[in-house]
Amino acid sequence: MGNRQDADDQAQEVFLKIFRGIMELDNPHTLTSWIYRITVNTCLDALRKEKRNPARAVGNPRGEAADEESADDIPDTQSPTPEEAVAREEMILCLEETWVQLEPTNRVVLALREIEERSYEEIAKILELGLSAVKMRIHRARLLFKQLLDQICPDLYEQVSANLKRN
Repeated sequence: MGNRQDADDQAQEVFLKIFRGIMELDNPHTLTSWIYRITVNTCLDALRKEKRNPARAVGNPRGEAADEESADDIPDTQSPTPEEAVAREEMILCLEETWVQLEPTNRVVLALREIEERSYEEIAKILELGLSAVKMRIHRARLLFKQLLDQICPDLYEQVSANLKRN
């Protein structure tokens, strides 16, 4: 949704829809897919209704205060150096900016596959699509994400590769 407040609003809407429609669910085995479908449709409808441009999102897309400090100020001997911490924060900001610029439908398929690690079959059920359509959408979404990332943060790929080689 682009920020925590909108996500919370849509989560509340999803719970209301589930509450209102749970008695009409024919097959209890499809509960998870049914809930995901309601969630996806609710969020996509809200984005369409607002005609929101994902690139408009300002600040931290997660809706967290940028300068919040943890309650523990105990130094960690395993923590990264200041340079590594800055590089990591820049990487996170690049990834978040890329994420919010993706079309909502691309975010949905990538979130289901890459973040929630759902199988292609589960995603097909959730989105009510054929398996080949799901595979194609995920492939295209990955390509679009990489293209956007290359535009927003052209040096990020080299940074990530260098970090992976060191570890």
